[in-house]
Amino acid sequence: MECVEDCLLKQHVHCLTTQQSTLDLVFTQEPDLVSEVQDLGPFDTSDHHLLMWVINRSCDVDRASKKVYDYSKMDTVGIKNEMVKVDWQVLNHGSVDKAWSVFKGILNDLRDRFVPLKVVGKCCRRKPVWKCVKKKSKVYAKYKDSKHPAYVDIAKKMKRELQKAKLSFEQKLAKKTRTHQEMR
Repeated sequence: MECVEDCLLKQHVHCLTTQQSTLDLVFTQEPDLVSEVQDLGPFDTSDHHLLMWVINRSCDVDRASKKVYDYSKMDTVGIKNEMVKVDWQVLNHGSVDKAWSVFKGILNDLRDRFVPLKVVGKCCRRKPVWKCVKKKSKVYAKYKDSKHPAYVDIAKKMKRELQKAKLSFEQKLAKKTRTHQEMR
């Protein structure tokens, strides 16, 4: 602990994180950066406990969700048809900078017309999973016993929901991969 103090670090975990000791730690250089460290109970496959804490920082709302081009859904046929109609000889007149500006304008116009926008950065967590996580945390906080029947029941339910969420994610990923390969 002397090393931690020498480095001016603050340790935020003050509960047992295994059955007999505190082995899982959260260090920060700013004492107010972390608050509300909670013990959510033990992992199913370990004697360590799951910890959750709040990081106190401001969030830029504009960065939370933004629109980006979804190139996986672009209309390649439409772009090809429009590119055939372009008089490419205009790039041979004037300076290289002028030609680049015209070329970039053509590409940006095609992108704006044939590539849809999508919103990214929104929360992608599945509600049933997080409801189970919260409930498991509350049950553990109430009984502080990972063998209590109420805790065992909610832990099983949470495990099933996590498996469903994982399967759903993998299926969506496989579908996107197939779609992307078909476009090539």
